[in-house]
Amino acid sequence: MKLAADQRVHDQKPKSEIELSSLYWYEQRLPAQVGLMASSLKVAGGPKGSFHALYGHRGRQDGFMAARAHSIETGHLYTAIDIRVRLEQPITQFKRSADNIADQEIFPAHLLTTQFAKDLDDRLRVDMHLRRIPSEEQTASCLLDTLAQHPSAVAKLLSYPEFEHIKVLVHLAQTGISSSLLPVATIPEQYLSAIVEAKCRLDPELIVTLPTITDRPKERAGGTPAPEVKPAPRH
Repeated sequence: MKLAADQRVHDQKPKSEIELSSLYWYEQRLPAQVGLMASSLKVAGGPKGSFHALYGHRGRQDGFMAARAHSIETGHLYTAIDIRVRLEQPITQFKRSADNIADQEIFPAHLLTTQFAKDLDDRLRVDMHLRRIPSEEQTASCLLDTLAQHPSAVAKLLSYPEFEHIKVLVHLAQTGISSSLLPVATIPEQYLSAIVEAKCRLDPELIVTLPTITDRPKERAGGTPAPEVKPAPRH
């Protein structure tokens, strides 16, 4: 799935802001107020307390189509919540590398130099005791593929000291609403305060409260649990 075009669109947002969308699932009647964390996508293996949302124009549209199909299949209802995330550093469209990653708060796993992707992929696979990919078979998307195939690698990557400043990790993931991978943005728990606004696009009267450091995605304020993710087989 191509993500580069979506990255260029987000790079043009003023005040270093990006826009994401999440989904709140419920039965019969929508409550008057929900916590944003209750709308977090279910992504297996993400960092504890992190928030997951649909990323980019294509990712959001594909996610909404998948949610509609899932709703028809299960009978569960949902609403979409649009989110603004504010970053302190300007967002550039340059490919991320070991030399410039310290200056960026958003890490797009689809927008890396080939060498940086290879180095990180090797490091993750060694640390997680996974089969290493021969260098001649690795491409600039090798890290993106590893994060999608081994969801626990997301938390492992963000645990590295040089990524402790990353507020948004963009990657592909299974979300429980579709059999296809969707572009997802993961916001670690310590950076939930970067979410500055959340509004419900389908039900504008719904009050959406922003997360605090003590919130967790599993707390759904009486709503329907988000669709669970079935882990992909390990390779």
